[in-house]
Amino acid sequence: MEAEADATPRTPLWTFGCNDFYNPDSLDQQAQAVSATGNFHTDFLELCTRASVVPHSKLLPSPVTAGGEASAAIFLQSILLDRATIHVLQHVLPLTTNLQVLKLSGCCLDVEMLGLLAAGMVDTCSIHTFHLDWNAVEVPFADAAEVKRVIEKGSIQELDDLERARHQRQSDRVLCEFGGRLASVHGSLEAALRKVAESISPSCRATALFTPVDLNTWVSSCTSTLSMPSAEAQRVFEILDCDGFIAISRILSITQEAMEARQSADDEAADPIALAFAAFVDAPSRLEVISLRYCNLGRVEAQALGRCLAMPPPHLRALNLWGNGICDRGAEALSKAFESNYCLQFLGLGRNLVTDVGLQHLCRPLGYAVVSDAQEADNLVKALAAKEKEKTQKKDKAKGAGGPKIDVNGRERYMPEEPMATCVQITDQRTQQAIWVKSLNVTLKSLVLEHNPISDAAGVRALQPYGIGDLVLRGAPCAKDLLDNVPGEEDKVVIESVRGWRLVLE
Repeated sequence: MEAEADATPRTPLWTFGCNDFYNPDSLDQQAQAVSATGNFHTDFLELCTRASVVPHSKLLPSPVTAGGEASAAIFLQSILLDRATIHVLQHVLPLTTNLQVLKLSGCCLDVEMLGLLAAGMVDTCSIHTFHLDWNAVEVPFADAAEVKRVIEKGSIQELDDLERARHQRQSDRVLCEFGGRLASVHGSLEAALRKVAESISPSCRATALFTPVDLNTWVSSCTSTLSMPSAEAQRVFEILDCDGFIAISRILSITQEAMEARQSADDEAADPIALAFAAFVDAPSRLEVISLRYCNLGRVEAQALGRCLAMPPPHLRALNLWGNGICDRGAEALSKAFESNYCLQFLGLGRNLVTDVGLQHLCRPLGYAVVSDAQEADNLVKALAAKEKEKTQKKDKAKGAGGPKIDVNGRERYMPEEPMATCVQITDQRTQQAIWVKSLNVTLKSLVLEHNPISDAAGVRALQPYGIGDLVLRGAPCAKDLLDNVPGEEDKVVIESVRGWRLVLE
């Protein structure tokens, strides 16, 4: 007797490329017919089935926990995802009530996929913690419609031409970011590359820039002389290499040309990569914790993030940008947001390229500032009183309009009010003179700058009394000197009960 056929439908095996020819318009239409259960895995499978999309095996329904509840977190590491899968996520995430955490690490999402994912994280989505780590992105094709036309035409030559143009834009972008980072940290691009050249040929400094070097020599010298990540040094060399050797003078000249031809400020504001990452931080987002570690973010991305943070996003309380390439100009762009953002409590900038200049930018709007002129202080007190009166009146009018913001599961969302600004008179313990201290942004209480090239211990000590919360400088060049020379109480300005930044050095 033949074995009885298994009546259970089998899900096709997911392999990368199996959904290359899915119909996006059909998927959008089928999404309207999904009978939402609120369970991510169940709704994901239903939409995939309706839209004839092969579901990714890692996102299929899984056994429930012993208590009968579905998992509240999804963590995908080093797993390729395709556009069809992310498109399904765009429609399913707003229906989801059981997920709270989504972590994607090394999943190779491109600009278009990031846009689809961000579009799904709307008010009805229950996710409040999102990690997108180890996800560097390259520039997309300039004209997606043209790419589609060429593919349909079947012209390999035209497709190659489009890819070469895209690759050139990507190369120019890498070189501009490379040159900007070195100029920010070392004063100028030429000064930085001259250090590299002289470290390679110390006995021939006059001609060091013109001596051809191989990849290993270049990478080794960049990492030791400039503290540059080896991957970045290798990427620059491979862009410009012709025969396995290249003179540093050529790296200098071509990088300078790329920087001189760089986009205008308006074009940078419309940079697709920067906008793709900033969409997760934008004001409509309901995310509370965002991690964008090791995504090769630089100045342009930091500026886009800073613009979004300045609005500000109403629920975001923690942003982790660890392991990127954010320099002083990027730090300055982020710091401007602190003048109006009273939600963010934690900013992680560990292992970036922030120097003492960037530290000054970041600390300027945080904590407290001294006002030494009596007339200026008096005017400030009056202005703050008027502002507080206006704020109270608005609050009274809005009273009863609605309770605290809650998510789809009834959990109260993080949504702090702007703290009341103050300006108080105190006595400077060092001079015994009357001074006034005004509060700035006192919401951000954890600023992480460990393993950044911050070396001026005296500058850190000068900033220390006026901060609030933790300033983490582990692994920075200034940490050892700060540990050896801890300032005494007589060196501090006493601001009520505030003790200034708590320096975390080891």
